[in-house]
Amino acid sequence: MADGELLQYLAIRRGYEQMEALHELRLPSTVVPPGALVIVGGSRRSELDPAWVEAYAPRSIPDGWTLLTRLTTVPAPWRRMIGVAYRTGSVETSVALAGR
Repeated sequence: MADGELLQYLAIRRGYEQMEALHELRLPSTVVPPGALVIVGGSRRSELDPAWVEAYAPRSIPDGWTLLTRLTTVPAPWRRMIGVAYRTGSVETSVALAGR
């Protein structure tokens, strides 16, 4: 699960195969299935408004989510939020997103 902009990139990298595995985080909240991979933050392009990426960050991380990685990129004016990836727990969770 990721914001729509990142999902487009992932779809291209996958050759548009197994698209059913990609799910979009939707404002203002999203129901996340158990065992999902959730990627947030880490602006990919300098022309992408950092507010877009920040809007899709969870307001708080639910209990049971495990941090898998934190990108080691350097913060910049166009990348204020470092990218992170989480594996969700064994139950479906509703996650409030920061919003725009």
